[in-house]
Amino acid sequence: MKTIYIKKVYPRLAYPVDNKKKSEIFGLKDTQKYPGFSGRIYVAGRCSSSLDLAWALMDEGEIRTWDSVLCLEQWAGRGQLRRTWVSPAGNIYAAWSWPALPAKWKPQTSILAGYIFARALAELGAEVKVKWPNDLLFQGKKVGGVLVEEKKDKVMVGFGLNVASSPDRTSLRDDTVVEAGNLGRVFGKLNPIMFWGKLVYKSYNWYMHILSHYTLGQFTCAVTKLLAYLGQEVAVGWGKDIKYGQVLGLDVDGSLLLKNGSKLVRVTSGSIMLEDAG
Repeated sequence: MKTIYIKKVYPRLAYPVDNKKKSEIFGLKDTQKYPGFSGRIYVAGRCSSSLDLAWALMDEGEIRTWDSVLCLEQWAGRGQLRRTWVSPAGNIYAAWSWPALPAKWKPQTSILAGYIFARALAELGAEVKVKWPNDLLFQGKKVGGVLVEEKKDKVMVGFGLNVASSPDRTSLRDDTVVEAGNLGRVFGKLNPIMFWGKLVYKSYNWYMHILSHYTLGQFTCAVTKLLAYLGQEVAVGWGKDIKYGQVLGLDVDGSLLLKNGSKLVRVTSGSIMLEDAG
């Protein structure tokens, strides 16, 4: 897996990795060999967000399918509903170029990305849960998130993972109900490029396996087993549009299924809150 360091400044977008920091963080080893996988890693220093830089590189014809962008830190990282993603140096901030999914899979894109990252992380030693629709939890705390962006037939999967640090409660939004955590105790100090390369390769294998061997029904059953709050009473929604019920699983279109009394409730968007959390 070839590593390419960006060399030019992208005004208001991204800056190259400073040479001193490059040797301190990455050392000399930053290229990995994964037979059958052609994806490359573009590495930047500070950037507005890995997604912004990835789209800019794609517009220049640099990024191809399965290539990814890794930034050391972000000053305008974004999450669900364009909320700011706190992005200090030391964690993983990446954007990964995917091929256009078959039409029947498109409604599942976000949960598919979250699921394959969860399975890949499990292989690396961190058993995480998928918090619908796009977060990853470890021991009940949020350690990562996925944000999928699409432009015409191009798909970019943004991914953030706290492997070194996590924001404290005072820096989070007032309506945040899940405490932030990190995977530092699991992975220790790591080389971001080497770690991201392993994670991408394992995720790629899961992607190919799922699309080749799973029906949508089989996939939703598999995701359900990894869902956070499965069987628990939750509230889901935004603002005043809140729905309540016990988490049952997913529908084939990616909707969350709740049981409220004798009724089956389908939720297509929103944020999950445990009922006793507020």
